[in-house]
Amino acid sequence: MKAGLPTLFCLSTILVGASALPSLKSLSEQREVAHIAYDEDNGQFLGFKRDGSLLGRYLADEPLLSKRSAGQCVNLTVDEAQSLPGWDTIEAYAKSQWGSGSWNIVTNPKDYPGSPASVCVSEDPVKIETDGEPQCQDYILDNTSATSGTNGSVTLQVQQGSNMSSEYTVTTVSTLAISSTLGVSFGVPLLSADASVTVSKEVTNEQTSSFETSYSNVATVSNTYNTEDGNTCYADLKLHSCTAKSKGQIRYVATGYIWFNYNDKTKGHYKWSVHIDEVLSNEDDRSSFAEIQGPISSGTHSTSNVTCKKSSISDT
Repeated sequence: MKAGLPTLFCLSTILVGASALPSLKSLSEQREVAHIAYDEDNGQFLGFKRDGSLLGRYLADEPLLSKRSAGQCVNLTVDEAQSLPGWDTIEAYAKSQWGSGSWNIVTNPKDYPGSPASVCVSEDPVKIETDGEPQCQDYILDNTSATSGTNGSVTLQVQQGSNMSSEYTVTTVSTLAISSTLGVSFGVPLLSADASVTVSKEVTNEQTSSFETSYSNVATVSNTYNTEDGNTCYADLKLHSCTAKSKGQIRYVATGYIWFNYNDKTKGHYKWSVHIDEVLSNEDDRSSFAEIQGPISSGTHSTSNVTCKKSSISDT
């Protein structure tokens, strides 16, 4: 039993040391991390600052957990990465750090899933803008009336609120997340109410792909008016309706790590990755846009011309 104690102690020490390593999730939350290396001997990641100084060692086999839902992100491919506006900057960064030797570029390696590369829809709602002046009209849909009893008031049932509907077609496809369907938030104007609402819809990044959005808070409400006993009150039910052409741009953003796997060791390792978010800190350098166009219409229900008068025989 005593002879086995040193072995047991060493094994325990190794296990404790391994479990104490933070995951790449912790690493990725440190904005100062510019690149990581894969330590083949120990199966760990080495995190480095932009100046090349080592931050620490991290687990390589634990997937990075995205703060966004799965419906907002898809894997970034190598071809998509190389289409980024800032790709030349990423490649120049790799050469400056590890040389211009022969390499193989990889995204989302299966052997160590803790360093994913993704394309995500921007968390900011897509701003829908009108293309030209809205065309608006007012309508009297109906009228309603009620007669006061002995309490000196009249209650009318009326509709109030606004609704919106729109139809969009993808006219320009993003070079990222091609043919993927992702959930997108839109900030859509309520033309008839000088306001805007946020709605969500799944959008497929394909040419001529189409989708619809809608919103409504129209409800029947009770409005009470004070009047003399026996009076009848009348109200027009009004609709302010507007239509317009509209357009918007959906931003697709690359995030995560791009691996440069060298054929020969450089600075002690074969595999190095560039942190896209850090090297391309300007979001425009790692973004691509899909453009959408389509008609939008909205209506606002209200009450107008409320009048109260003595009831006549013809009113009853």
